[in-house]
Amino acid sequence: NNLPNWFFNRGGVVAFTVDPSIYDAIPTTDRRRSMIFPNRISRKYSSIQGTGSTQVAPNLIYIRLAEIYLNLAESEMILGNSLLALNAYNKIRQRALKNNYVPETSTTGLLDKIQSERRIELIFEGDRYLNLRRMGKNLRKGGPQQYRQFLFKIPQEEISANSEMMQN
Repeated sequence: NNLPNWFFNRGGVVAFTVDPSIYDAIPTTDRRRSMIFPNRISRKYSSIQGTGSTQVAPNLIYIRLAEIYLNLAESEMILGNSLLALNAYNKIRQRALKNNYVPETSTTGLLDKIQSERRIELIFEGDRYLNLRRMGKNLRKGGPQQYRQFLFKIPQEEISANSEMMQN
């Protein structure tokens, strides 16, 4: 949790500037727009800081319910269970939009909507790179072919134990 403090600190409050494209992608009726992006600065993690301006909470590893629903929605959509995917996707939107919530009823383009929702919901939680890589999408520079340079070889004993596994 000290990484945000190391990169950027304004008056003791951890702050990151936000890419305007992601800010503009969040509907104005979405509560996360005002909670996470006041003045296009994210103060998402200011509440986990310690008492002093240089003290932060210890490193914590956790998974949020929202991430579980997003994982469920994405995997069910890929497996072809679009109704289950739609239900999981709507759970996230219902919490975020509260009184402005209108259920999504169409499964057209739902996988893209789920992935956009993941970007909004999990911003600054450190999994964007891994998600782009997993989905085979481009980083800011280069294309999917650049990921090969970051892969370690899978040990031969693992490949031998699983005939479905292929070497990186």
